[in-house]
Amino acid sequence: MGIRGIGGIFFKAHDPEALAAWYERHLGVVRDDEGYTVLGWRELDRPDRIGETVWSPFPDDTQYFAPSSASWMVNYRVDDLDAELARLREEGVELVGEPEAFEYGKFGWVLDLEGNKIELWEPPAKNAFAVTVPAPAGRPGEWLCEPGTSMATDATGMDERTIVKRAAIGLPRADVWRLWTTSEGLAEWLGIESRIDLRVGGRYEFHFDPEAPEGSKGGEGCKVLGFVPDRMLSFTWNAPPHLEYTRSRHTHVVIELEAMSDDRTLVRLTHLGWPSPEHDAHPQWSETHAYFDSAWDRVLEALEESVP
Repeated sequence: MGIRGIGGIFFKAHDPEALAAWYERHLGVVRDDEGYTVLGWRELDRPDRIGETVWSPFPDDTQYFAPSSASWMVNYRVDDLDAELARLREEGVELVGEPEAFEYGKFGWVLDLEGNKIELWEPPAKNAFAVTVPAPAGRPGEWLCEPGTSMATDATGMDERTIVKRAAIGLPRADVWRLWTTSEGLAEWLGIESRIDLRVGGRYEFHFDPEAPEGSKGGEGCKVLGFVPDRMLSFTWNAPPHLEYTRSRHTHVVIELEAMSDDRTLVRLTHLGWPSPEHDAHPQWSETHAYFDSAWDRVLEALEESVP
């Protein structure tokens, strides 16, 4: 519950066009074809998700900030607009107008203690604007860690919600790596179709139901976050299609491979990125967590059983 970031900064200007041009010329605040500036960033606890902050001056006589007399308005991102507005109404916060929904998200408005109008925005499942964020600087195609470093152990966000599974596989580490990082390898032990493009930002999609409509096959939209060849793979992950709320709010998984001997590999799977109840208390999170706590057991059992 509560805000997840700043979705927009809006303010009045005597000459919005001239002011925007000044910012573009002197500070590199570039506008798109619609006249907006969209700044991209990544969520701290969900780094697979790209956030957007819109920066825009408005005319002096705009009524968009009414009934506030302030010369500015801030837009805040939320995960569930309806739930936020219902909670604020119960707490006695004054709501302004009726919520509105567009292809670029759902919007609602409230007044703070001093009468400033605040806009709340629930972004759509896919980014509302064409914005990208460069990957962190580092070795191409790899996570920012040294070979052999345990990303799961050191990762921020390890707590009681983190799912950790292990399995000892009777294959050399390079062979296990192939089974996780190629579509051909995945089909050998899990028996499903997949789309795997092993590069940072590349696809990492499991299609458990390939005949289903696009968007309901399984892991559409999941991407590689980083990897260290033969040692570590990290990717975003989503809930199955029947869990509609959590499906669009990706978590992430880390697969670590440790050589136990020349022909035996320990696989450690860590599923992270679960939001705290303070940030998002939607009941589907508990259902999603329980689902994967069981599902990853079955996945690793399939991997073990595939080895003669």
